[in-house]
Amino acid sequence: MTGIMKRVSRISELLLAVIFLAGGINGLLLLLGGKALIPVNTGSEFARVLSNTCYILIPQKSAEITGGLLLLAGRFRLMALATLAPLIVAIVMYHVFDDTNILIVLALLTLYILALWGHQRSIGVLLRLN
Repeated sequence: MTGIMKRVSRISELLLAVIFLAGGINGLLLLLGGKALIPVNTGSEFARVLSNTCYILIPQKSAEITGGLLLLAGRFRLMALATLAPLIVAIVMYHVFDDTNILIVLALLTLYILALWGHQRSIGVLLRLN
């Protein structure tokens, strides 16, 4: 892999880290009764029900914060990306079926794929069938 692609992959990881860290902190602030730092969609019935369901939202936001911190620190980056994978699927499904904001989906998926691209050798070893 070229040096440019390594830099692009690392920048994508850092952007994902900032996005998930901010989203996780924002969600926990809402759960603790504080005011959201980032505006949330209050018009969505699903988002309103999810924000009132602590036993789902607390582990989700904790995983977002953990994955974001690991990516930001540069430690266990592939494990952090694997931790964020189900969260990314859930975010994509929410934006496709409820919020219908495709730009967020495309940006998030592009960043995630670029971040994974930097680990293609490790992923190849994990998926080798021999």
